[in-house]
Amino acid sequence: VNQGTNHNRSSEEGAGEEKEEEKMRRRKKHTILEKLSGGNPGDVHEALRIDAERDIAFVCISENYLDCVARGLVEVRKGLQRVTTDKTAVFSYDGRDSKSGEQRREESRGGEEEIRFDRIICATGYHVALDFLSEEIKNEIQYDPQDLLQPVLLFESIFPRDTRTMAFIGMYRGPFWGAIELQARWAMAIFSGRLVMPPRPEIQEGIKKEMQIRHQRPRPQFPKADYVAMCESLERRLSKTLQGANS
Repeated sequence: VNQGTNHNRSSEEGAGEEKEEEKMRRRKKHTILEKLSGGNPGDVHEALRIDAERDIAFVCISENYLDCVARGLVEVRKGLQRVTTDKTAVFSYDGRDSKSGEQRREESRGGEEEIRFDRIICATGYHVALDFLSEEIKNEIQYDPQDLLQPVLLFESIFPRDTRTMAFIGMYRGPFWGAIELQARWAMAIFSGRLVMPPRPEIQEGIKKEMQIRHQRPRPQFPKADYVAMCESLERRLSKTLQGANS
């Protein structure tokens, strides 16, 4: 019983240390992004404030959004509950006043706030459509068209688990040209016979890591957020081929 208790305590301490390390990484990311962007967006509007202890660092690039918020041209609202057929959006009401150019807010009641709107733009991203693939391959890559973060599970975001005549290039959320080119080079090296596929246990372990990303909570903005590390990993895979081409 004592051994079991000690084991549980050790596991809890390990989990606590891991949780604290995650908090430190999160704070570091927030600090870097705040320096790059000029501060916390909450300094412009409280509803946009980011909590480094709780929130995952997400990136959204805009040249004039915060300026429009500061000037009252854009009204920030959180807590959308529902949209009615008479062009009214219902938000949970936090009791605070807000600035609105046209003051289209209806009278608040019952902890809710109604705001009239003209148009709704749903910037929800794109769904991957791989319906042209056979059911066998879709099952192999564990295709989930509703998953915007990890719609497919591939070794190094390129290769299926078993099929050796197929590779996916740039099929991950947030691709950049450098990584795309390295992915293409590795795939061509495999197909041409200049390189061989890694052993099956390594492939299975890699796909297991992709599955962990799919189930990660809270969900990150990108599955491969460390772009430099991703490119360096792909470059190491290619190093033998590149050295052979230069010799």
